[in-house]
Amino acid sequence: MSEDILNKMCNYIISWLNHTKEGHPRQENDLILFDRLWLYLSGTIKKLQKQVEPLSEQEKDIIKMIKYEGTLYRIHKKYKNGKNHYGVHQTEHYVSWTKTNNFNDLYWLNKNMNFLTLTAKTSPELFAIDLIGFTDLINKYCDPGFSIGSPAIFREQEVVFPNKYATIIDMTPNKWID
Repeated sequence: MSEDILNKMCNYIISWLNHTKEGHPRQENDLILFDRLWLYLSGTIKKLQKQVEPLSEQEKDIIKMIKYEGTLYRIHKKYKNGKNHYGVHQTEHYVSWTKTNNFNDLYWLNKNMNFLTLTAKTSPELFAIDLIGFTDLINKYCDPGFSIGSPAIFREQEVVFPNKYATIIDMTPNKWID
């Protein structure tokens, strides 16, 4: 990936992270713009994984640092008991999830709140994009001083992944992970 493309991605990712968790959801046009970024990264990883020629160190790092496979969590503060899927809507758009195994690291959540925990599992074909891994890649290859934000943002361990019912393995109100 060229340094120019990586710099543009950095700006988009900072914009993604600067969106408030409270208040208005992202607009459809914004989601489509961000989806292009996430799909570009996902497509690049898939292309590299199929490449027959030996991968460069940077190409190997793109796969290793940006691709996340495993368990994810998404918190919904507004949900509806008694409704199908608690009123959570499936979407093809990528949304924010966390890979943290300790909700104490989420500065915006505490045990006394009402919330819904969605647990999802990625697959080799449908994986998450790791924003901390992206930061590590930028630090290694472009800008050692690049940061996506405060220590609280790093503790959140944000990844982006579509909100698809097929990948959600659990929806439980007030499920605290620590």
